[in-house]
Amino acid sequence: FGSSSCSPPSPPRELQHTVSMAAAVAHPSNAADHLFGYGATIPSQTLPELPCVSSHQDCNRSEYATFWNGCRDLALKKWQQVIVCGSVCGQHDFESIVALKMPEGYCEEDVYELFRKVDLDGDGEVSRNEFLVWVVGEVPEEKELFQECLSARMTVSFAIAGRICSSADLENRFSSLTHVPLEPGALIWHTACAGVEVPDEIPDLPLRSEGLEISINADVCGSTSMIAWALCPLLTLENRLKVLNAVAAADCAWDFAALLSVAALRLHETSGSSDVVSSLVAAALDALPPVVGKHGRLAQESVMQAAAVSLMERSAPFSLEFGMMLGFPELKTSVKAAAPACLARVLRFYKGKDLAARYPADLPSNHGLVLNGILASLPEESLSYVADKRRIAEIVYIAIREGDEEVAESLVASTAVLLDDVPARRLARVHALSHVFASFPRQKQAREALVACLADPDEEVRRASSHCLISETHKGNSGCEANVPLLLQSLRKCQTEKLQLESQGHIMGVAAATASRLERLSSQAELGEMALLTLREVPFSEATLQALQVLTHLGPFAPEGAVLAVSSLLEEWHGPGCLQACQALTSMVQQGNIEAVARVSQALKDFQGPPAERVQLANCLARLATIGGDQVASEAFLNMLASFPEKDSKAAALWCLESSALPGDKSVRSRALSELDSLSAEVLKASAAALKKVCHVGDMEAARPLLKL
Repeated sequence: FGSSSCSPPSPPRELQHTVSMAAAVAHPSNAADHLFGYGATIPSQTLPELPCVSSHQDCNRSEYATFWNGCRDLALKKWQQVIVCGSVCGQHDFESIVALKMPEGYCEEDVYELFRKVDLDGDGEVSRNEFLVWVVGEVPEEKELFQECLSARMTVSFAIAGRICSSADLENRFSSLTHVPLEPGALIWHTACAGVEVPDEIPDLPLRSEGLEISINADVCGSTSMIAWALCPLLTLENRLKVLNAVAAADCAWDFAALLSVAALRLHETSGSSDVVSSLVAAALDALPPVVGKHGRLAQESVMQAAAVSLMERSAPFSLEFGMMLGFPELKTSVKAAAPACLARVLRFYKGKDLAARYPADLPSNHGLVLNGILASLPEESLSYVADKRRIAEIVYIAIREGDEEVAESLVASTAVLLDDVPARRLARVHALSHVFASFPRQKQAREALVACLADPDEEVRRASSHCLISETHKGNSGCEANVPLLLQSLRKCQTEKLQLESQGHIMGVAAATASRLERLSSQAELGEMALLTLREVPFSEATLQALQVLTHLGPFAPEGAVLAVSSLLEEWHGPGCLQACQALTSMVQQGNIEAVARVSQALKDFQGPPAERVQLANCLARLATIGGDQVASEAFLNMLASFPEKDSKAAALWCLESSALPGDKSVRSRALSELDSLSAEVLKASAAALKKVCHVGDMEAARPLLKL
């Protein structure tokens, strides 16, 4: 651009907005002003009148289009009644659905002819998608139905395109259509130059059906079928662009859906040149804003979400034709230039609510951090083309929250650029991934990335990823068990590479949360292995405490060797961790296990932790003691009663004696009688309970002080 000899010629006045867009590409830092003005001066003749239906309409097409006029809800209800949860129907079920609308005296042949028209892909069945294309002619306002119909039309368009027959004269069918100019500075797609001849009709579609070639009107279901020509890789780029131009200029309720199917070509067309696909995607994105401007909020949001996906596609191939449209013969501008242009132009007339108004009751407190994470993940080059960058982040946020899996997958892939040496950028990545994981807990790539962040060198990154994974686990998301193999792999890596103990603590924290909601035995085995690895290889830390929590949740399903490992720890731990070890041991063995009772009894005698934990430890021993009386446990409770004078410890020891003392135990009787002088009501009640357990009927020495109380 620095050499005057390479400068493009000055364009005519009507193309000034195109040069404005070109300046945005040439100077991205100053692009925002250009982009938000792009398209503002498009003349009224931008969308020429184009009859999307042949002037020689036959009765068949009319019958297809008008059969359910005004009866959309009735048709959908009949499908539900006849097909229930199915996705396809045969001719017999089809007749049951359409019978109430068929004219009197209809015959089976009439139903068959109608069935063949509705079966657009010719597979001998009417799918739910084909039925929706047939029945829902106008864009619905109900969000769920809108999304289903949009997906149905895009699916049907690709299905029809896949049936187009290859023949030598395929290209000749387009000889009468307007030539699409690709010379420098030429405006194509929606910004058709004045005087350009508009085609009267799109050629009929030659389709394969049951081994035969049939010909149907290209507009049999409006732009949904017309666009099949543009989706067909058998045609040259020029002819595919002709069709796209015609669809963009046609007045059809679902024209935006047809163009969106072209924008999604990168996901479907794997054959042919990537430049061809890129050019078509760029053309569709360029045509969508003026087309969708006449539709409602749902249609506009679907276009913005598609543009957001393209914006995040860092590996998008270059489009020479789109660069030529901007006025630079030598410039190869990627689809990333078309996507932000599309977004910016739609945002000029989009009237959607902001996040606070859209989610007044349940907008998460961290949504600001999530938006920052999304912004950090988006390509800087693409963002340089737009002024209100936060609106772009909000569009991505809303799309993911409301179930757009394609946007979610694109964002996950885009966050890979934040894997660098800057902790703040890696933390931003975690916040972006957390939003994806909250909406799609089964999203494999997001889960893998968050688990990998548990071993990040930065503590803030580790804590954020751990919080996200644990929060989603506690919500009861069924996909949480898929974390287990990833956690085991990450733990092994930490121990092999001698990574921070804090990392292992976060890994085991997520494992403990997952263990509390387990259903599959395979996951139990993997979690048990993780707990044993930690107890055997890691010194006392948060990781070992979480490992004990895992064993506590596993209970009798804990792996072989876990009881011995925990018993060994109790010989060394007399303070922190002792309670957790006793709880794990209590959950893993049966009540009355002699070795476990002896180990926990000794732990209670040696315990040096806080009084509250001592009370919990005593309760563990009471649950473990032999039913009917346990002398070993009783001695431990008597020792606790004598050694710790605080009322909570005394009350706990006496209550535990009530459940574990042998009937007639004189030591327990004597100690319980001595506590009847206490001023604590809880100690007095516990003493009375212990006396009732050990005293025989008629023991007046115990009865007198109780009567006095």
